[in-house]
Amino acid sequence: MEFPAQGLSNGHAHRLAAHPVVMARRATTRDIPFLLDLAEESYRRALDRPGMATWLTQAIHHPNYLVLMTDHAALVAMADPPAYDPGRPEARVLYFLGRRVWEVIRLLRIAGVWAHTIGAPGIRIEATNGLDIAPLAKRLGARLDPQPAYFLKV
Repeated sequence: MEFPAQGLSNGHAHRLAAHPVVMARRATTRDIPFLLDLAEESYRRALDRPGMATWLTQAIHHPNYLVLMTDHAALVAMADPPAYDPGRPEARVLYFLGRRVWEVIRLLRIAGVWAHTIGAPGIRIEATNGLDIAPLAKRLGARLDPQPAYFLKV
């Protein structure tokens, strides 16, 4: 799936050279080394590169996953129907990483459109790297989900 720029940036006429047009595309297995480097940068810790490469390969080819990238950002989203209503998918962003925030925002907006096209009522965005994503969520117009999550240490 290609997303043509043609003078548009996030659907608006591109006027400022300071904000270049963001070209987003689906990732392929050739992009895995870049995705792994970006993940190591974003999480600032050791990464199981072989395990992550295997998972990314499977996600890229799986019909319920969306793996997008730009030159400086990446996103992995998933559609997962709940057990109580398998006909209605729930979409969520598993990972989003980037060196440039406007490219991350572009990928999140595309993931939102993807969620809508598969019939999901919305898309859940979570920070898996411990960063505060409230400003990003505000920029996107996302609301804070009232559903709390708990962690049980075993």
